[in-house]
Amino acid sequence: MAIVTIARERGAMGQLVAAELAHQLGYRLIDRQVVEEALEADGFTEKNVSAYDEKKPGFFAQVSNMMEEYIRGLKTLVYREAAKGDCVFLGRGTQFLLQNVPGVVRIRLVAPLATRIARVSKLLDLDERAAEQQIHHIDRDRSQFNEHFFDSKWDAAINYNAVLNTQGLVPEQVVRIIRSILAEASSPELEAAGKIMAHNLATGQLICRHLLHDLQLPLYFLEAEVKDDTVILHGLAHSMADIDKARENAAIEGVRNVISNLTIGRMMR
Repeated sequence: MAIVTIARERGAMGQLVAAELAHQLGYRLIDRQVVEEALEADGFTEKNVSAYDEKKPGFFAQVSNMMEEYIRGLKTLVYREAAKGDCVFLGRGTQFLLQNVPGVVRIRLVAPLATRIARVSKLLDLDERAAEQQIHHIDRDRSQFNEHFFDSKWDAAINYNAVLNTQGLVPEQVVRIIRSILAEASSPELEAAGKIMAHNLATGQLICRHLLHDLQLPLYFLEAEVKDDTVILHGLAHSMADIDKARENAAIEGVRNVISNLTIGRMMR
């Protein structure tokens, strides 16, 4: 089980590199199309997905309950796919969602602005000014998305195993570099530990979804921390009755023991 996340500046060949890497390794590629299809199959509309996908949501989108549902849906998908292993994630903050999972290799692709303008201009048949405007717009959206949802700096090198300048390279050359990093940074032991952690994270999201969506309990800031057969619930509830109901119904997906750190309180809007 190996996992690679790829963050990318616009025009740094992110889609091409991710697709080529997945092809060479025989891995699943989890890109925008896969995420959109999975979320829409889970009940999200195309409009709702586009309101949050790799951009900071607008004011009304921020105060909507759909924002929390979107990020939980994204987490559920990412953790579920990570638990299966052998996948390449493209964008969507996966470098932060999986940052503590052992064996995950996090890559960021960059290139000088002039190089990226030339690539985008050729790809979309745009003049240089229009290409540059698109690059700045998309990069700003991606940066604000990661800062808003994960409180993290998208362009900080410390958040990655490697930052690669793709200037003068073709996708196959970049893939060779990533594969060499993957060979050194991963191991069977790390991959096994990563699979367990990803499974626990996925189970935690399933528990949250069960309590919030299936049972529609009035719980806020809910987190379900799973380890082995035990889950610890964190967050706010309206009443002790809600806490008791959450505790009684959290034992799913192999979970046997439920510890509640839920406290009584109300979310202020």
